[in-house]
Amino acid sequence: MASFKLPGDPIKDRLADYLDELILIRPKEYGSMDTSFGKATVLYCDVLIPTPDKGSGQHLNLGDKVPVFWKGVQAQLDDSIGEWVAGRVIKGTESNPRAYWIKPPEEADVPILEAVIAGIQDF
Repeated sequence: MASFKLPGDPIKDRLADYLDELILIRPKEYGSMDTSFGKATVLYCDVLIPTPDKGSGQHLNLGDKVPVFWKGVQAQLDDSIGEWVAGRVIKGTESNPRAYWIKPPEEADVPILEAVIAGIQDF
């Protein structure tokens, strides 16, 4: 399948748009954000989406202050402030089908992730 956008395709610019896709995420700091439900505690992160179909080491940069609202993901990233974490954001666990968490990458994902990390050493 070609990797180009079609007219009318939705813009993918939020982490939630990349569920079940390979990501690199680097947590930076906690902050607060106004939402329609009031103030929320967020973990601001750098987020990269590897795009191996565009070449080795290629990636999409979602930004350097991507807010992560999901408490389960925040808990997983707490001990990794300033470090790149790889995996896939998944929705649903056996005990909580609405929970979000990061599933570790598979062995086949490692070369893709290493190529991206090698290309962003100064990032």
